Amino acid sequence: MKPLILKDLYMLQKAFKMILVLIVFYVVIFLLTGAGDALAMVLAILAVTFPISTFTYDEANKWDRYALSGPLERKDIVCAKYLLCLLLMGFALIFGLLGMTVMGFFLTSRTLPEILLIESISVLLGLLGQAIILPFIYKLGAERGRMLLIAVLMIPILCVILYSRFAPAALQLFVASYLRYLPLALVFMAAAGYVVSYRISLRIYMGKDF
Repeated sequence: MKPLILKDLYMLQKAFKMILVLIVFYVVIFLLTGAGDALAMVLAILAVTFPISTFTYDEANKWDRYALSGPLERKDIVCAKYLLCLLLMGFALIFGLLGMTVMGFFLTSRTLPEILLIESISVLLGLLGQAIILPFIYKLGAERGRMLLIAVLMIPILCVILYSRFAPAALQLFVASYLRYLPLALVFMAAAGYVVSYRISLRIYMGKDF
């Protein structure tokens, strides 16, 4: 399992450099615009999108056919991809907490509980996004799955924009009063979503002929 994850991490080395450049870029933009809270969501989105590059690499190099000619089992290959996604989201969590804590002192005046709330919601939504998109990538392939990912990312963004602009004040006040329970609900949704997603992806992968 570990060599499979390391293989993908080595492949993403150049992407990690790009991520660092993007983080610095977004931090500068957020400092200039005062939108420091968006850093958490940006990092979560990056953690959802970058694993797709490993699927593209595997498809281009016929890696699955090569891997399955050895002692590797299909469930190990699928499980390694899911662990990679969890690892990248863990990186997003760490960098997000560090970045938002620093900007919280100098820019947004956010308290630590508020930062933890924003970061946890962003990461858990990112995990849900991964759980939704991974079975489609296994079914449709990396390129078509990438197009579907855009829709997966845009739907919640549009919902938030529509809610913030058109939701009645009474509804927003009601939702705000229960906002502290949202991370707990998302934990159960993300955990259940990951289990179901893994089982679906494994079933799809088991039926593929390489």
